[in-house]
Amino acid sequence: MDQETFELFKLLLDMLSNNFSNNECCFILTSRPVELSDKVKNLILELGEKEIINLSTNINEGILENESIVKSLLQNLRFEFRSQQALISYFSSLGVSRPLHVLQTLATLLKKKMIEPFGDRFIIPNLDSIQALPPSSDYKGMLNNLLGECDEQLIGILHCCAIIGQEFKVSLVADIFKIDPLELLEILEEAVAAKILIDVPDCDDVYAFADKRIRGGIKFLAYDEHSTRFVTTQRVRIYHKRFISLKEKSLNFNDFTADEIDNELAQALAYHSNSIKDVFPDKAVKYNRIAAEQSYAKGMTSNAIELYLNSVNATKIVGCKTNIKVRLDLYISYSKCLLDAQKDPNEALTIIDEASDALKEDGHSTLAEFDPAWIKNEIMTLRSLACYRLRRFDESLSCSKNVLSSTVIDVTQKCRAQFYHAASLPSKETELRKKEHIKVLNDIDDAISKGGLNDSIRIELLKVKSEALNNLGFIFLFGLKKPDDALPFFKEAAELNEMPQINDQKGVGISHGGMGDCYKAKGELSSAEDAYKINLKISAENGDFQGICRMNSMLGKVCLDKAILGNEPNQELYSQASRYYEDSLTAAVSQNNGINIAFALGGIIEVCVASKNNKSFDYVLEELDKFIESGLCKAIPEFARTPLKESLQNIKTIFPELEKKANGYIKDLD
Repeated sequence: MDQETFELFKLLLDMLSNNFSNNECCFILTSRPVELSDKVKNLILELGEKEIINLSTNINEGILENESIVKSLLQNLRFEFRSQQALISYFSSLGVSRPLHVLQTLATLLKKKMIEPFGDRFIIPNLDSIQALPPSSDYKGMLNNLLGECDEQLIGILHCCAIIGQEFKVSLVADIFKIDPLELLEILEEAVAAKILIDVPDCDDVYAFADKRIRGGIKFLAYDEHSTRFVTTQRVRIYHKRFISLKEKSLNFNDFTADEIDNELAQALAYHSNSIKDVFPDKAVKYNRIAAEQSYAKGMTSNAIELYLNSVNATKIVGCKTNIKVRLDLYISYSKCLLDAQKDPNEALTIIDEASDALKEDGHSTLAEFDPAWIKNEIMTLRSLACYRLRRFDESLSCSKNVLSSTVIDVTQKCRAQFYHAASLPSKETELRKKEHIKVLNDIDDAISKGGLNDSIRIELLKVKSEALNNLGFIFLFGLKKPDDALPFFKEAAELNEMPQINDQKGVGISHGGMGDCYKAKGELSSAEDAYKINLKISAENGDFQGICRMNSMLGKVCLDKAILGNEPNQELYSQASRYYEDSLTAAVSQNNGINIAFALGGIIEVCVASKNNKSFDYVLEELDKFIESGLCKAIPEFARTPLKESLQNIKTIFPELEKKANGYIKDLD
């Protein structure tokens, strides 16, 4: 540490110890072994003896190289959720987990003006730009030190192995490089000695990288400093081709299915084929679709969506000969995955439209390959769900009626169409909605009790049942005002979604959200808070922005109610309520969701009014201006518009000086 930095460090410690109370600031000091006379070491030992600082010597390399540190750093630096996820993904791909490497990358983002303030948060507007970032200087230095003693041949081999995976078969690499396996083992011993590779115990012919960080660094050796992007060199393309060629020796490309290969191989084939999709588009379609189906089946919808998109894009490459049946299956699976992942329904409608166009364009030349009536029903069923999600209820009703009137319809299509029809009925028709949902449940129970259904169809019906149970719970809760009667429906839905065969975490989250609403309606605020937190945790883990928005707003309301009902003002509860609403607003803005923005803004205003604290008004008024200017306020329904207008009316009673502004916003919302 140079003298100037040392003086600054002393000044910081002095300020923190004398001018602040109960501070929780932590410094991590790392260095090579130094003499006892070292000035920094002397200073911290002296301050530790005087108990001015709490000195811990338990920090070690293992503690610092921990991926949870990355998440904690980004959370504490107040990055919004999507930016956190994108950065975590970037660091994970490089194997970065040291605080220094994380902070250096954030410094680069700041220098490139890729980070922007958003309220009291930070966002990265262009998330795709993160992937074009060069590794940090310290990270590259670490990599150079690691590979410094390795010759060019070994580095080339290691690069190939890093592309293949964390583990690799020596015989495969030997075949790629046309080297005798025994000779290759001798070459790799140098990497083992440098602690780059390890010989996997109890696995013949298998080596692995010593850790994810090393593999991540070597994998990106193809970084081009001048074009500021990672490039696929011709050498790497050869690796991809040879990898696929060697694996295909034991597979029949035209006949094998997702059930015939394990997930690791499926993901590897998808990755390698997508890297050379311009040459082998049919392979990219097949392998990415298979990997997507496996990820989807495991509930890994984000990964599945990326793989499905790779597959769809490959179908559009000149020279792709994928047949109409495969394309239609792909479109249907992809749109289902998008809807299950709670993505923008318009994205699903785009894929559904492509499926409809493909079916029309094909004519009757290949109809013997598949059942066109089933395909049409499936497309129409998915369109009904997408329109329901978009609150285009008339279209949803029309689509579901179309399916139900079909003379050729299977039991799952019938029950799904019945459910979407029941869910799209006018909200004021409470008794009719209740009756139709109960009919859906009864029909599903009858179909299952008759037997004769295979496991996949039975599970599909149980999924529909869980959704109908959640909907029925909300009908009893909000339509009939019977929270005690609603609660059992949510609990049964949660039990179904927790079944290993279903494992629908988003469904579990919705059920807990409904339970929270029931408890809140009954005045049991602590139970409501616990239920909402479960939903929020699940929503955050799955990237469900709708759930993140709603649960943050509901938790904000719970904290606000607790503060209002307390015997004395509780500023901590008010602050907590405000933070929840602000988190909801951040997520809502990132999705351009006008309804959620309105609820979050109304909540922040209510906190300001209840706490009689106008410090947050500058922030909320700025966000209101953005909301009005965006035009999103014009499209929100009355149930979201009215509470926001009421909150603005409340401002005038507590802060008369803001009456003119509040009236202006109310006029804009009319």
